[in-house]
Amino acid sequence: MGMLFSADSTRSVPVERRPVRATIVRFTSLILGWLILAGLGAVLAGCGAETPRPHVFLFTVDTLRADHLHCYGYFRRTSPTIDALARESVLFENAVSPMSTTLPAHVTLLTGTLPRTHGILGNFHAFHVPLEADAGVQTAAQLFKEMGYTTAAFVSAAVVKKETGLGAGFDFFDEPRSSERRAAATTDKVLAWLDKPHEKPLFVWIHYFDPHWPFEAPAPFGTMFRKEAGLIDFLDARAVPNPENPEVIKWNNGYDGEIAYTDSQLGRVLGKIRTMGWYQDAAIVLTSDHGEGLGQHKWSGHGRIWNEQLFVPLIYKLPRRLEVETGRRSEITGLVDVLPTLVAALELPAADAALGQFQGIDSIAGRSAPRSLFSERTQTPERWGPGDRYALLNLRWKYLHHTHADDELYNMETDRNETLNVIGEFPDQAARMRRRIEEIIENSTRHAPGLDRKDGIDPAREEQIRKLGYGK
Repeated sequence: MGMLFSADSTRSVPVERRPVRATIVRFTSLILGWLILAGLGAVLAGCGAETPRPHVFLFTVDTLRADHLHCYGYFRRTSPTIDALARESVLFENAVSPMSTTLPAHVTLLTGTLPRTHGILGNFHAFHVPLEADAGVQTAAQLFKEMGYTTAAFVSAAVVKKETGLGAGFDFFDEPRSSERRAAATTDKVLAWLDKPHEKPLFVWIHYFDPHWPFEAPAPFGTMFRKEAGLIDFLDARAVPNPENPEVIKWNNGYDGEIAYTDSQLGRVLGKIRTMGWYQDAAIVLTSDHGEGLGQHKWSGHGRIWNEQLFVPLIYKLPRRLEVETGRRSEITGLVDVLPTLVAALELPAADAALGQFQGIDSIAGRSAPRSLFSERTQTPERWGPGDRYALLNLRWKYLHHTHADDELYNMETDRNETLNVIGEFPDQAARMRRRIEEIIENSTRHAPGLDRKDGIDPAREEQIRKLGYGK
């Protein structure tokens, strides 16, 4: 028996010396046991911990009709970046705008309410931030800020500048000094801001304007597309009068060039998100406010209720941890559904007041029951004559109600391009949809807070919007 010293005594005490190997084994077992218990405790504690909220990026590409994107079946490869994003996402094939006009459509997108509810029915409606709780409608930025997000917006045109009311809730809002700016200039601003330190999760809205008239993309995109047989076939299938008209060809080629250019700038932002290590766990939504006529129904622009102006792309790339099944979805959805879908899919703790304002649904959760969506024409009597025009559409039918003309009915299954009015063949179906439109109009106009604030528009802003080709 050897002699060792006790830690609390100066005298020697007899201690039995154990074999060295046994001591090492016992000590190792104790350490491993402690590590296992500590790890188990951390796992158990983590079960109750809140999952970090994802960054959310919302891209809106102004005037982008769905059927000019390759991932939506277009014969040209106008959108390699968007196509790649779509392959990792949920792509809705039938997404509808409530109005083919920039400001009202964006307000719907950012509030989850329809134009006849939020009250913004045109680009010249200067409402000076009625999008507040006391007015009954809040923006996505306000909702995300309340949930602990840092909010930022980068817009490219006067029609969605912060003074329209869309600036409400944004911590940072970047906009052009003039009427508009190129996508590259907006992208530069986005990338610089993302390089700054951010302690909170981000909600970032990025708006590009380039596919809007006059279709003059910078080199090399401006001359990327030429007249070809595929384009003639595409236009002919959509009943474009005289599809070989040089002016129509020029519109479509220029428009496609603008899409390809914008797609390249979108790629810069997505590349940055990847570099920051955020991509897999971020929510990314890409959509548009409306489409463009480009010669269909004898109309080059937008603002009306034909399908080429109402159907927009809608792509959701959700965080990997949610394990949402990606792929194409055929059910009908709309811009009014985007904010409700994000809140639900990301399991965000939105206030009851916000949830109560939503008129859209969660499109991701499951296959929704058959539904019809309501759209309406922009109120611009100076340019298009008197009267209002409304649309109610689903995957089978589309009904057009005109207050100063005869109504129309189209079979969406066989006539997506609306070339044959069949209202005389299906009077009962037409009557049902007509009654539903009248109910929507009657009920929605009872609560439209934006209509109560018709403050005079600032002359400088009005001139900037007119430079974009808009008229009252």
